[in-house]
Amino acid sequence: MTETDQERRRRGITNIRREMRGNFERRALIELLAEEIAKLSPTERRVLEGVEEDGGEVDTEELLELEGEELRVDVAALGHEGGSQPPLEAHSLGGGLVQQPWGQWDWPLTLSAPERAILELLDEVPQRETFHQADMLMEGLRTLSPKRLQKLLVECRSVKVKRLFLWFAERHNHAWLKQLHREEIDLGTGKRMLQRGGKLDPKFNITVPEDLDAGR
Repeated sequence: MTETDQERRRRGITNIRREMRGNFERRALIELLAEEIAKLSPTERRVLEGVEEDGGEVDTEELLELEGEELRVDVAALGHEGGSQPPLEAHSLGGGLVQQPWGQWDWPLTLSAPERAILELLDEVPQRETFHQADMLMEGLRTLSPKRLQKLLVECRSVKVKRLFLWFAERHNHAWLKQLHREEIDLGTGKRMLQRGGKLDPKFNITVPEDLDAGR
C-alpha cells in the first residue's frame, strides 16, 4: 500500500469517527474561521491572500501597515464554540472516495466516504483496531447508502472484511441491510479465526469475542 493510500485511510477513518459522535469540529472550525476572516480589515485580508497566492511572501509595506492595526482573528476561541454547523458540499470521485472543499479557499480534500471508510477500518481488525471500537462505530452507521455499499462489497476482495461487515450489520439490525443483494457478494468458503479464544459464528464462519457486550 502506498503512503498516499495510508494517509487517505487515516483521513477516512477520522472522518467517520467524527460523524459517529455527531461532532463536526473541523467543519465548525472552518465556518467560524470564515466568519472571523470576514471581519478583517482590507489590509489584513490582503496579507492573508498574499500568503495564499505567493506561497508565504507578503508585500513589506502591507506588513508595516498591518503592524499598526488590531488583529481581530481570535483563533483560540474558535475551538470552543458549540453547536453543529451545516456540512460542506462534497462530490463523489467513484470507488467510495469523495472530495470536499476545505478551508477558506476551498482546497480539495480527498477522503473515503463512510461506506468505504468502515470497510477500511474493518480491514485493520483485530491487528490495529479492536472489535469493540468497530462495534461502536458500526452501531451508529444508520444512514449508509445501500447502492454504494453494494458496489463496494461486490468489488471488495477481502473475505474477512465482507463477513465482518455483514456480521456487524446484522448485529445492529440496520435498515439498509435489507436492501443489499447478498447473493452477489462473494463470502468465500471455510472458517476465519479472527479472535483467539473467541466464539465461532456459525452463519459467517468467523470467530468473534465472547465478551463483546461486556460493559454496554
